Parts: sequence; structure tokens; C-alpha cells
Amino acid sequence: MPPEPYTIREARPEELPELLDVLVEAFTPDPFMRVLLGEEPQPEKIRGLFELQLKSLYIPRGFIDVAVDSDGAILGTAQWMPPEGQQGTLKLELRDGPKYLKILGARALRHVIATDIYIRKHRPAFDHWYLHTIGVRATAQGRGVGSALLEHGITRFNGTAAYLEASTPRSATLYTRHGFVPVGTYKGTSPAAGMLYPATIDGVQYDPHLAAANGLLSAA
Repeated sequence: MPPEPYTIREARPEELPELLDVLVEAFTPDPFMRVLLGEEPQPEKIRGLFELQLKSLYIPRGFIDVAVDSDGAILGTAQWMPPEGQQGTLKLELRDGPKYLKILGARALRHVIATDIYIRKHRPAFDHWYLHTIGVRATAQGRGVGSALLEHGITRFNGTAAYLEASTPRSATLYTRHGFVPVGTYKGTSPAAGMLYPATIDGVQYDPHLAAANGLLSAA
């Protein structure tokens, strides 16, 4: 029997609790979460972290896509920030420092801040879309949900570059299949790799390695 079909669309406000359930399930075993929150990250901390990020940044400034089955259940989600939405996001996160402290505790918060600043330093200097996360429920793995979410996001680029951090070799393979190119690894954080989707300039897709050579993209 073939798997049930699903649809990709933007998330609705009332779907936030279910969307957070998906992210907690998808990212509790993720290596980057273990780097940020310890070897056994608590699901409530992961949920609180994502909830604050989505409410503060991605709901008002970005795009949150979901894959839903025929019953409307969320199978996966992706969150994107357009170039114009990225201005001032670090200031917003610092403003929310007391909320992050309440969710994470002082020790984890110090690590999160240091890691966030380090990673931000190595993102492209030019305009780009940014993929925050893609998360898919375990029961929906192998159905192309991640690929469908990624392709849906790519349709918004309109020739602009995009950037993401891949936290596992498996996710890096997925992104490579869809046109992202690895441009460096992040030392001392996790097995994370910075990956760039080249911009299209005068009808020609730009070479990300040339961007790095010209100093437009910092080497991680």
C-alpha cells in the first residue's frame, strides 16, 4: 500500500503546539542539541527554546512551512528567514535573554550564546535566505517529507543565495541533493557544516567557492 499523500503549506497560528511536538521529537537525538544542552537534552528545554525562537523571530519575520497528511496532522516542518528579516535578530535574542535564562539555565545559556555568536560570525556577508531547521517525525521518515519541505522553500529564493548549517552527515547529503554546497565545517561545536545554495546572477548560478575566495563568506 503506498504511503498517504501530504501537502506542503505555511503553518497556521493554532498549529504551534503540534509543530513544537514535531521539533522536539526530531531534535532530541540531534548532535547539535547535545552540544548546546548536554548529552541528554531535556525535551522541555528543547521545546522552550524552539517556542521562544519561533514566537520572537520566525512567526513575525520569517516563513514556517509544514507538511500535513490528509487528516491535517503535521509530519514535518521547516523554518526560513528571508534576507530582510535577519536585520537585528541578534539584538532581539539578547533582549529575550531573561526568557532564555528561565528556559535553559545559566550554564546552558552561556553555551548557547557563545555558539550562536560563533556560528553567526561565519554566515555569508551577502544577502541570503537562512534555513533554521527542518524536522520530520520518525513515523514520516523515508517519505520524502524533508525533500518536499526543502524544495518548497527553494521556490522562494528568486535567484537569491541561501545558507544553512547541517548538523549530521545525513542532513548534509539531503541538502547536497537539492543544490546546497558545503563551504566549511564548524570546529568544536558538533559535526556541523556550513552549506550554501548559490545565487543566480545575470542568469548564471554563482560558485560558492568563489564567494569564499573573495572574502564574501567566512571560512568556518
